[in-house]
Amino acid sequence: MLISTIVSGADLPKAVLMAHSVKHHMQNAVVVVCLAEEAPPQIDATPYVDVLILAKHLGAPDFYQHLFKFTPMQCASALKGQLFRYLLSSFPNERHFIYVDTNMYITGPFSELSALLQTSHIILSPHLLEPVGFDAASEIGALRDGTFHGGLVAVKRSDEGERFVSWWADMIASHYEDPLKCVFLDQKWLNFVPACFDAAVMRHPGYNVGFWNLHESKRRIVRAPHGYEVGGLPLRCINLFNLMGLLDQSLNAFFPDQSNPVYKLRHMYTTRLSAMSGIIPAQTSWSYDFYQSGERISDAARATYKAMPMEKQRVLNPFTVSNQFYV
Repeated sequence: MLISTIVSGADLPKAVLMAHSVKHHMQNAVVVVCLAEEAPPQIDATPYVDVLILAKHLGAPDFYQHLFKFTPMQCASALKGQLFRYLLSSFPNERHFIYVDTNMYITGPFSELSALLQTSHIILSPHLLEPVGFDAASEIGALRDGTFHGGLVAVKRSDEGERFVSWWADMIASHYEDPLKCVFLDQKWLNFVPACFDAAVMRHPGYNVGFWNLHESKRRIVRAPHGYEVGGLPLRCINLFNLMGLLDQSLNAFFPDQSNPVYKLRHMYTTRLSAMSGIIPAQTSWSYDFYQSGERISDAARATYKAMPMEKQRVLNPFTVSNQFYV
């Protein structure tokens, strides 16, 4: 089993902590971290990470032209399909490839996911396992951002798995601009996968727990003798990303009692992340937020570049000019 993630230098401590949690529960798993920075980190080693590769070495065509369109928070979305392509090519002895979001913390072995990969080529994890009802804010959000979460996707080495990876990478790299301004565009394409590919949906409530589904009755976290459980099943991974304060909002709304085990999990995660940040310093700026001259790229310049015809984009390395060029 190979588990991978994509991260900017600012979140490298999170990626290494995720890798640590993988190794704790799945010692034989290979962990690959793709770093979306122009240069490797100025540290001696990245513990718990088997392979650290720079994003520019994935072999993506028109790498700089593609990445110029994205923000640091979107770098994983921009590169996910290409990372799968690289892994399938570079690790011929691996059969199962799992992408895990950097903000994910692993709390148990992926036994159910591994079993599902024995009979399926692609595994998707939905944001929601239960309908919300009259207050459909979460459902509307899932329709806007994608039914399936791009932070947990598994692929088996097979003709069908490789067909999916090739298609997904091409779609992410396409010139499509979402009119709804979805931040994580890679997820929208996953809506097509159950119909167009031989894919399975992971309905185990212990996978992909996050602020978007803490309201579900099956996601109630309880302490168990050997870890944590949700809906009577083992908790396998939880995403503790507090995007725009949404984790805080969900915890306050659905778990007002501070003695709930989810708070202990969060405290453990933040404590370990703080300790990891002392070992693996976070970068304070993103390489691809700047032109080669050192000038910071403006939002207007990115928007103007994205609006250019694809043919014009390809003849220009956008990092070699300046904001004035796009006025």
